[in-house]
Amino acid sequence: MIVSLVSKIIGGLQPIPRHIAIDLYTLLCMLYVNFSSIRTPSNLYVLLFSFGVLLLTCGPTGRWSISLPMIPFIVIQLLRRVPLFSRFNWSRGLLGFLGFWLVVLAAVLCILIPAVQIPSPDGPYRVGILEFHLPVDFSDENTTCTSHSELPVKLFYPTLDPPGQYPYLNPSLADEYCRKVMQFGAPPPLQSHGWMLHNWKLATIPAKQNATLLPLDQRLPIVVFSHGLGGTADVYSYQTMALASHGYVVLVLTHQDRSAPVVALSNGTELHYDFELAKLLLEEKHLHYVKERRRRTDHRVQEFIAAVEAIHRMDQQDIPGLGISLQGRLSKSETFFIGHSFGGATALTAGKRRPDLVAAIVAHEPAVDWMPDDARHSLLSPTLLQDFDHSWQGGTGGYEGFIPTDEGSIHEKDMLILFSQEWRDKKWAGSDALEEMDARKRLGIDSGISSCKIIRDISHNEFSDTCLMTPVWVGRATGITGKRNPVETAKEIEHITKVFLEAVRQRSK
Repeated sequence: MIVSLVSKIIGGLQPIPRHIAIDLYTLLCMLYVNFSSIRTPSNLYVLLFSFGVLLLTCGPTGRWSISLPMIPFIVIQLLRRVPLFSRFNWSRGLLGFLGFWLVVLAAVLCILIPAVQIPSPDGPYRVGILEFHLPVDFSDENTTCTSHSELPVKLFYPTLDPPGQYPYLNPSLADEYCRKVMQFGAPPPLQSHGWMLHNWKLATIPAKQNATLLPLDQRLPIVVFSHGLGGTADVYSYQTMALASHGYVVLVLTHQDRSAPVVALSNGTELHYDFELAKLLLEEKHLHYVKERRRRTDHRVQEFIAAVEAIHRMDQQDIPGLGISLQGRLSKSETFFIGHSFGGATALTAGKRRPDLVAAIVAHEPAVDWMPDDARHSLLSPTLLQDFDHSWQGGTGGYEGFIPTDEGSIHEKDMLILFSQEWRDKKWAGSDALEEMDARKRLGIDSGISSCKIIRDISHNEFSDTCLMTPVWVGRATGITGKRNPVETAKEIEHITKVFLEAVRQRSK
């Protein structure tokens, strides 16, 4: 009941029950200490005990919204014990007044900056998780991006085991991740303050490590997921866990093209976001920036395809020491490519180049302009766009020097493409042309179930966990959260995606 009430107060987000209890306990202790007599022994004991609990459970910046006001509060309570201040009524009253307003400030900050986590998926199964480096056969001599023989991945899968809890962010990378995210997306005055994302480090996801794979005779469909710019495998946990809870084995990559804030490599080093590339935009070199993104999409696609082939091999041979066996349990013919933004461009391009590996493609707001020429030309083919109300000239720079070939079309596969109203209103990523292509039944295979949908009143970031982990008022003030409840938005995206995948599976039977 209390959790439900707090959820309504903070805009429908999912609060962390443990930290609701800690916050309420600390606030009540602060009130008791402030209004009880300093001559009462329990006054000092409660003060020290409550602060000790806060330090042990959160740390000085681990829950700064309440620990920050508590530091001056403790100073005030200690001053109350100094004879110079306790001698006069006016000084005692002033300290009590200041102490009370620090309690109010702590309560307000707890509401404005709540400790939240992503909601639990509602599928019929619980979710197991493995986080490891996936051995792949991958090399790319024509890229400036670092190439490695192992890719950092998360594997979500259905299980009947009792529910578990797993850290939302990798604990060894959490501090650096939060610093890079703030540097990547926060306003300039806040870019160096990664500690402000403290609740991301407090959160857990309802997934059990090394859980037993669903003990059924049937083979399980596969989803391979590619993250967007500034993302990692971590920040798509809701959408990927939701699919796992409905019986899918979901492999989520963290790419090594330096589009992620920080990546832990198998050799013990870290790879960080490429802020130098972003400077091209500040220098008004937009064409150079887009061309480099397209080149890095090529690199991502090689990683993506290598990961698909690797998980297919796991159907025949286990990875030593992994903890679970997928031998004979995977339905390779039911492999789906999914991605968001940069990851959507990756999934579509991979589907164009390796149609033999994929049953259908789902692109959540794909960065179409970052797709290489062959994939971009295939998706928005001039032949398919004939007589359209919306023109498409090939995106930034057009198709300079590109010669089309007859190597097959991306429209030989069923596709689901979702756009936010934010991007559709701005006509980004060819969203207007793709919407009309869908209306004229030219999207995907003939007589197929391909679709391009616009989700109303949402923003680009709501396809990831970002808006589920960000206070609603902050999200709306900065434009990353739309008008709707972000939890409802996430569930709608999940539902549309799941219905499409199930329709493809039924159609192939």
